[in-house]
Amino acid sequence: MRLNDGVAALMLLSSLQSGCKFFEARKSTPARSPNATTSQTITGKRGFLTEAELMPPDRIVQLQGDQIPKEMNAQGAVVMAQSNFVPPTTTGQCWASVMTNSIVRATASELNIDYQLADATACLAPDVNRTDAATGVSVQIKNGSIHLMLLAGCEGEDISSYHGKTLKEILEQKLFNTFCQKGQKSYSLTNFDVKMSLVYSVKGVTINMDTRAVSFHGQNDGGPCVVNNSGDTWNSNGCRDVQLNSVSKLDASTTMPAGFEALANGTYKVIESKNLVGGNKSGAYFSSGAISIVLSNWQGEFVFSDANTPPRWNMSKTGSDETRTGVFGQTKLNNAPETDRPLGYQPRF
Repeated sequence: MRLNDGVAALMLLSSLQSGCKFFEARKSTPARSPNATTSQTITGKRGFLTEAELMPPDRIVQLQGDQIPKEMNAQGAVVMAQSNFVPPTTTGQCWASVMTNSIVRATASELNIDYQLADATACLAPDVNRTDAATGVSVQIKNGSIHLMLLAGCEGEDISSYHGKTLKEILEQKLFNTFCQKGQKSYSLTNFDVKMSLVYSVKGVTINMDTRAVSFHGQNDGGPCVVNNSGDTWNSNGCRDVQLNSVSKLDASTTMPAGFEALANGTYKVIESKNLVGGNKSGAYFSSGAISIVLSNWQGEFVFSDANTPPRWNMSKTGSDETRTGVFGQTKLNNAPETDRPLGYQPRF
């Protein structure tokens, strides 16, 4: 049983279904901006997460070199320019509640959502409380909170029709798939934070933990991600996604039972666009540029040569001379069991 499975799903869905991300090709027809001051006002805005809160946890899963090819091949939604996220049929009771209660406020050039649930214990409990019959491990939530903030802007297209809609309506109607298609420039910023205090029972040992699931999408300076549209192509540089799960063991005197030490490990992933160009409808991949990527204790990048060629990747282990290289798609994972994907980083389309 992986720690925070339900919460991780919540976090990924909120961030990646926002649709206002650079990992989506779009065909644009530039138009005159209805609000020439959009870029001046929105780029200065920030979310509630600080840079310090986006740093890797003290304890994270340590990947081995022979696991890297499989992890890199699991990044389908990162490298596929034509991929569109299809929400799963079941996403948990709490996420359904968040979607229904998150209301969009929109003007001609900007929309935002700011949803906070200071006491989310009852909301999270059905998705978190459980017992694994195979291992006998059980987990119960003591308290939890949720904070979701989404900001998006568009130059060249009136987006006021989004006003008053719920996040549930927007996702079900796939409205973000066509967001700002006629604009010259789009902006997006997402902050998502789930905090929980949990009680684990592992082989008769009770362990209290504080856990946190954080997701950030925006520019690498902390502001909104900027995507420039030009005809049938778009480009992005410095757009960043951060996903992390951190764990703090409250019982300092408690020793984790043998074989269950991984419960106290967090996960960490960062992806960032590097002069990325997309929008070629005839190809599966991005036309040029690169995507840097951090997977736990490894870092590297995907490098794109053209829209019809799978990108090459290279990865280096932090604090070591160990490296791995390859081409996306070399290792098939479509039918691989979940145990073959140690970090749980699943394709997002």
